[in-house]
Amino acid sequence: MRRFTSFAVVVLVLVLTPVGLHAQAPAAATPAAPSPANRAAPTANFTGVALGDAIDYIRDVTQANLHVNWRALEEVGVGKDTVVNLRLRNVPIKTVLRLMLNEAGGGTGLTYYVADGVIEVTTQELADKELITKVYPIDDLIMDFPDPVPPEFNIQSTAQTSGGGGGGGSSGQGLIQSGSTGNDNQARNNAQERAQDLIKIIQDSIQPNVWKENGGMASIHFFKGSLIVTAPRSVHQALAG
Repeated sequence: MRRFTSFAVVVLVLVLTPVGLHAQAPAAATPAAPSPANRAAPTANFTGVALGDAIDYIRDVTQANLHVNWRALEEVGVGKDTVVNLRLRNVPIKTVLRLMLNEAGGGTGLTYYVADGVIEVTTQELADKELITKVYPIDDLIMDFPDPVPPEFNIQSTAQTSGGGGGGGSSGQGLIQSGSTGNDNQARNNAQERAQDLIKIIQDSIQPNVWKENGGMASIHFFKGSLIVTAPRSVHQALAG
């Protein structure tokens, strides 16, 4: 019987971490610079402030490269003069933007994403038009710890080897024979099975309609301990947290 229930619980509380599709870090790699969206905004005290002025304030106090697609926002009824109210202190830019865009958009689907060091504010529809491929290592989620198989003691083979008259000959089989090959095969099978379980959980819980299996364009595959996901930005945001 598969241990699906416990595995599903583990998956739902862990966050996948993407890596570049062809990236291979050197042994002494320099730590990657934090995303500009993680910079702290010292104070966000907006009471009846126009959205355009609030964006300018965040850009000035954080020195972040922040661009707004005003044309896209205006098409859904949000302009520079849209009023926002927000009181926050010492939180990341991403938190300020998320709450501010939620209030300004009123459910119209505003979002932001980071590309090439620039925070782009736009609509969810535009942000999701491009399919992006990322690789998520999942060995820690599907790793199997099979019960150890005790070695086999081949007394008869050893007696024949040591008691023969020729001296020095060997049958090629020692006293102790390991069963590790069977364990390795079982571990690989379990990993494949758990990876497919994880894929099913993702497809059922994160925007089910975007996946090819349900008529969409997004895809997800398991290959050598990683999930290769080609999907809109919002899917990757949900996967990576």
